[in-house]
Amino acid sequence: AAAVVAQGRALVPASLAVGPAALVFDVAIVVALSALARLAGLSAERAAALAITGVLRNVAVALTVAVTLLDRPDLAAAATVHVVTMNAVALAFVALRGRANRSPDLSDVKDG
Repeated sequence: AAAVVAQGRALVPASLAVGPAALVFDVAIVVALSALARLAGLSAERAAALAITGVLRNVAVALTVAVTLLDRPDLAAAATVHVVTMNAVALAFVALRGRANRSPDLSDVKDG
């Protein structure tokens, strides 16, 4: 967290440079993992869990590599932009799944 705070001024330029690619990457991960899981015979619920887990784990890897392995806290700004896009994509995916799985309210429908 300290590395991200230290790179605060770099977030806006990093957002402009990395944001679109991170968004495309995150959407591609969700779509690919969902499709692969369904092809492997997993239920829709398990496929969704796998897709969300896949997109959420990437940020931990990105921050770990940038700060710990490469000793480049300046790269944490790009990873932080990825945090924002990754969370947005994951939340959108959950919302879309929730909307698709919602049953219609038939409580006010009368027979006959």
